Amino acid sequence: TCWDQNWIRQARHITRNTHVHHAITVPEMSTRARQTHDCCSSRWQRFRRLLGQETANAVSVVFDIPEDLKSKFHFSAGQYITLRKEINTEDIRRAYSICSTPKSGEVRVAIKAVEKGLFSTYATSELKTGDTIEISAPEGRFLLNNEANKNYIGFAAGSGITPILSMVKTVLSSELSSNFTLIYGNKSVADTIFYKELNSLKET
Repeated sequence: TCWDQNWIRQARHITRNTHVHHAITVPEMSTRARQTHDCCSSRWQRFRRLLGQETANAVSVVFDIPEDLKSKFHFSAGQYITLRKEINTEDIRRAYSICSTPKSGEVRVAIKAVEKGLFSTYATSELKTGDTIEISAPEGRFLLNNEANKNYIGFAAGSGITPILSMVKTVLSSELSSNFTLIYGNKSVADTIFYKELNSLKET
């Protein structure tokens, strides 16, 4: 996103809010190494998913995690999960930041279609509510140690809002004496992921 007047017009100020990050590609392992890794661990769990349309080319996915596995999928704001799906006979894995909060009781990610992106194209055009997908337990050290009486500021563009949204909501819900200013750049309002949700946070 360019630093022009259009970018500035899309910038949002949110009192008491959060964080930044983009979806990343998990480094490929050799087939033999992947088979050894997967068969010797219980890393992957298969869950049903619920789908929500965020923009014309972005969706949010909430995973239906059973009670007996919720402790395994507890997370901190800023962490990510890795999604795994066989697409066109190819084992595809992608990591996406969690955009919900630890206290929300749900594990939710947002996926934006990217040009020639095999997994993102599948998720935004073929994935349906009720489908199943494998995910790994949350991980990552991109964390915000929120404290009372603090003023936070975050910068994000496009889908980079996902971990920041989790941090924003975590700060606002747990530290009532803290503030968060968010600068969020997008091409247009229609392209802004979580536009309504972010604006509603200004009133909290």
